[in-house]
Amino acid sequence: MQRWVSLPLVGAALALVINLATDTIRIDAPWWPWAVWATTIALLVASIRLGRPQPVAGSLTDVAAVLADRVTEDWSTEAVRREISHPDPILVSWSSTGRPAAGRSTVLGSSTWQEFPLRGSTDALNEDILTAFRCLRHRQLVVLGAPGSGKSGFALLLTLALLGTREAAGPVPLLLAISEWDPNEPVNAYVSRRLAEDYAAVLSPHGNPGTLAGQLLERGLILPVLDGLDELRDVDRALDVLDRYASAGHPLVVTCRAIEYEEAVSRSAIVLTKAAVVELEPVTPKAAIRFLSYPETTRDRWAEVFDHLRAHPGGPLAEVLSTPLMVSLARITYRGAGTNPADLLASSTPEEVAGLLMSRYLSTVYGPRPGRWTGTIAYALDRRHSRDVRWWQFDAALLAARPRLTRFLTTTAAALLIGLVAAGAAAAANRAAPDLVLAAAFTAGSAAVAAAARGVLWARRPVGAWPDEYYLPMYRHPRFLASRALSIVGCAAVTGMLTGAWDAALLAGVAGLGATAVWSVLPPIRSYRPVPLDSLTDLRRLIAVQSLAHALPNGILWAAAAVMTGSPPLIAGLAGAVVYGGTGALSNGGLRALRFRLTHLRLAVRGRLPWRLNRFLADAHRRGVLRRAGAVYQFRHVLLQEHLAASVNAPRGRAPRPRVSRRGPPSRLAAYEPAHVDRRWPH
Repeated sequence: MQRWVSLPLVGAALALVINLATDTIRIDAPWWPWAVWATTIALLVASIRLGRPQPVAGSLTDVAAVLADRVTEDWSTEAVRREISHPDPILVSWSSTGRPAAGRSTVLGSSTWQEFPLRGSTDALNEDILTAFRCLRHRQLVVLGAPGSGKSGFALLLTLALLGTREAAGPVPLLLAISEWDPNEPVNAYVSRRLAEDYAAVLSPHGNPGTLAGQLLERGLILPVLDGLDELRDVDRALDVLDRYASAGHPLVVTCRAIEYEEAVSRSAIVLTKAAVVELEPVTPKAAIRFLSYPETTRDRWAEVFDHLRAHPGGPLAEVLSTPLMVSLARITYRGAGTNPADLLASSTPEEVAGLLMSRYLSTVYGPRPGRWTGTIAYALDRRHSRDVRWWQFDAALLAARPRLTRFLTTTAAALLIGLVAAGAAAAANRAAPDLVLAAAFTAGSAAVAAAARGVLWARRPVGAWPDEYYLPMYRHPRFLASRALSIVGCAAVTGMLTGAWDAALLAGVAGLGATAVWSVLPPIRSYRPVPLDSLTDLRRLIAVQSLAHALPNGILWAAAAVMTGSPPLIAGLAGAVVYGGTGALSNGGLRALRFRLTHLRLAVRGRLPWRLNRFLADAHRRGVLRRAGAVYQFRHVLLQEHLAASVNAPRGRAPRPRVSRRGPPSRLAAYEPAHVDRRWPH
């Protein structure tokens, strides 16, 4: 229906243009051509929007089925990359924990622990995991374990098992790494937001992704699998929020480090009152030997190591190889024919063995130069206490000897570049004097930075989310209206200075303020708009769209204002388009992108980062150093990230700062770091 409505709009636009060309209906007013072109452009834009293919209507069950296929495809591929889906996987046993947990009768109903003891091991078919979960009365499970014990792998295997046996109207397991979750955001809001972000391409053909995600969750068609509770800053608060969510009868799976979980429960006196709690057990020397013996052609090279493990089951090497992470790294590291696994026997402590193993692993996967690049990325994440590789979070002063000066120079250079573009346009059009061009560059750059700061300040977003998603601003809020008005006045003043058309500046400024007032009383098109930006290409597209959206109407507005006040319309329109378009681009990610490019240039010249960062990240993912978590990359494990970060030689006086862990005191494997790094844990 909307496509048919767009046809008259196109016809009206053609009629206006033909009349302007033939002068059939003669109007001598000087503003008439500009009004015709503005109306024509508006009609064409409206016809394009109405002529777009509409979302395909379908039931939520159909949408869930399509989503399940995509989730299965994504995580099956990821399981192969992580070597979790393997013909002969590492056998990791698990059983009911002795740590604080909900009562048996609440978890299992009438079943007894003898009838259903909650124990098993990982296997190629995931039968034990699947059977255990389906026998739970409330479909709620907490998985505990030591660092590197395979909690994420357990969650992935459970996800694939549930997907493989899912019924037509059954829930779709959604595996989410929650290291960036702010517990002040409700669980249902967080899960629906992440679903809309990570699978927007799947949901968009069926309707608004944000709306569909919320509806799927409300209908019980989504089963959240939340990985990494221990990585949150406030685990106590998160436990409370999760318990409230679970108490309402919602199924879920949560993974957490065992010690951090027990300490959080001890502090808060909160457990998930309807959830079963299982704990992963260490990998036995027998299981490690079995895994490292595959393929059989490599078994002879491991003979000395196998003998040592059998003779010293409690030794340093056996302790390190008691986790799936380290066993997997060992096999990858010594897979080549020219390698000698007996090198691991030369170290006398678990710390030395683990440090050697991770260093050799990185040297095997990469040479020294790419290894330095991964170290820089890990160092940047470590300083932000984050696991998600988001390029816009790179500090402008990363690895700089004088950080404050570097940040100032980077921001100033970004502002001046934008200002010079605006001044160059004015100089080309108006042949302005050099002093005016310099003044315009400084003023335009300053105004653009102020506008960008206003845009970031007023973006309603969860912690750590920008620019993955943003919410439509609170148009009726007085502070927003005031900041918007200041931005309009500032842009009008800069454009007036560039053109000298102060009468047009006054008219355009008043018109802009009037449009803002009207916009403030109109209801937003939708309350939430997810914009996944998992690459620089996506950001460039967003910046281009926002720049055009600001430049086109304001350029027309300034040209019309110039005609009405007797000023040159071409110069005014061009200046207005450049200033407003640049402001729109910067306030929607352009300033951060420009700052990142300058920072990237500085680090690439020094050999700290590759020139093609996105290509390098994708290659690291293919090699297994990084893993995919929704729309972002993460290091394969936090232990590997911390090892890399600690190996970076920071400038003098800028050594890696003591890591204030989100997870509390270190557990058994937290000591697996280079000995020269000073880790001070809060008491």
